[in-house]
Amino acid sequence: MIEKITRALERAGMPKGDLYELPASPKTFPDGAHYRVEISGIETTKVLDATIDEAHKQGVPFHRAISLVRGGYPFYPRSTERICQDSS
Repeated sequence: MIEKITRALERAGMPKGDLYELPASPKTFPDGAHYRVEISGIETTKVLDATIDEAHKQGVPFHRAISLVRGGYPFYPRSTERICQDSS
């Protein structure tokens, strides 16, 4: 299956794999980081807690949690205080 996908990508003019020969970009965020991880669909503090726990377990930092449906409302006010304390 992977071979079929690779051939289809090549026919479409896409690279068949990572282009490691390309130079690294000199662009960074103001703090010097080269990337950011954003996770969408964080609709409740329960989901946010589970996401934070799993990110810690996996050693994967994420920089922004996005709530698509309810905005920041479900995190206000008490849970926002806890979230801010946990992030320091």
